[in-house]
Amino acid sequence: MITEELTNEITEMLLSFKVQPEIMGFEYLRTGIKLCFEDDSLKNNITKKLYPKVAEIFNSSPETVERAMRTAVENCYNCGGLLEVNEQCGLVVYKNDFKWTNGEMITTLVELIKLKETRKAIENKLKELEEAN
Repeated sequence: MITEELTNEITEMLLSFKVQPEIMGFEYLRTGIKLCFEDDSLKNNITKKLYPKVAEIFNSSPETVERAMRTAVENCYNCGGLLEVNEQCGLVVYKNDFKWTNGEMITTLVELIKLKETRKAIENKLKELEEAN
């Protein structure tokens, strides 16, 4: 996926999850999701690898990044935005009865983007096959 296209996809997804774009956690989450999409190993080590990497990009501290992301996720939870995962998946995956961690939200959004990308690739391949016949 092209970088600008990926950034737009992440932005749209965060907005659909009711993450408020005016808070710094939005930018940190978008960057963290993008980094995890590009390097899957970062999802397994959010605290020691991802937060410092995002902090370096924004000239901040890992603690500030973690706190701002946590605030964004909490706001998302309070608005019922996490229920969007059900819409994205087409079935009930989540009930608004527990709060996600930063890592759970990042991992879920990365996987949803990968799922969308896979769906698009399958649809394109099916179109090619139909046109060939």
